[in-house]
Amino acid sequence: MKKFLFTVLMIIFIFNTGFSNRKYDNNLYYKDSYNVYYEGKKISGASAASFVVLSNGYARDNYYAYYRGNKISGSSGNSFKILDNGYARDNYYAYYRGNKISGSSGNSFEALGNGYARDNYYAYYRGNKISGSSGNSFKNLDNGYAKDNYSTYYKGKKVNN
Repeated sequence: MKKFLFTVLMIIFIFNTGFSNRKYDNNLYYKDSYNVYYEGKKISGASAASFVVLSNGYARDNYYAYYRGNKISGSSGNSFKILDNGYARDNYYAYYRGNKISGSSGNSFEALGNGYARDNYYAYYRGNKISGSSGNSFKNLDNGYAKDNYSTYYKGKKVNN
């Protein structure tokens, strides 16, 4: 009986250590010791040694961030952070569903909910800058509405007073 138990434990140990360098994720990322894949396609240039799957399709290595298997050009992997509602940021820019938000300030960027976000300068709706908005005073309200010190907005558009 002891021999049998020992044999079973050794088989389990050998099986687990043989595959311990492989990692699977709900977001369809996979990595082995040398490469990283998304939906069965190799991600060219991704560092398997430092690759970390985040959430909502995002991942990063020490050099870049990735969205659904595509490298986000100009991103900083070391400082990349996931926010809410498809938003993410690094020390330099903000991103929405893997696309850089032009003119955004990554250090001050925050997601507010219901598709809204802001930085120190502007507000954004679903990744698009809201023209004329004031980021410092911008607040998400409810049911698609938001406001700043000067205007009210509905789904990212200014409401006529």
